[in-house]
Amino acid sequence: MKTVYELEVLLKSLLNEEANKPGFDRLEWLSDHLCEYLERWLGFARVEEIPLEATLKNDSFTCILAAINVIDKETIILQMPECATKARWAEFKNTIEWIKHSPNRDDLELIGNTFKVFGREAFSKDYCIDDRQAIPIKKLKIEGVE
Repeated sequence: MKTVYELEVLLKSLLNEEANKPGFDRLEWLSDHLCEYLERWLGFARVEEIPLEATLKNDSFTCILAAINVIDKETIILQMPECATKARWAEFKNTIEWIKHSPNRDDLELIGNTFKVFGREAFSKDYCIDDRQAIPIKKLKIEGVE
């Protein structure tokens, strides 16, 4: 498993490879990737048979933390002014911090919702975060999983 810092380096490298395209928006690209990581992690986090605390230590969640750090650094570089977008971003980050310190599945919906609000504010974009209940592992009839 990679560290948050190692994933930040990889993400910045990918970002810089893409950045020379015309009309490229660095923050939107990063946010799109963050959305992918968020959806993956939320999928695992909703599975009752997996302890929520364990999902906070998996690669998907580590990718979320790395993406947040890179986005924070980009907003400083781009000198993002104080605005509603910055406030929505802070609200999303606060929900991530909250879940890290007080893991509770009841708060998972709030994470997806605050990210959606940020996406609408920042990019006029409706990020589609799947909020369906997870299928219990036993119903999937996967052998070797109790």
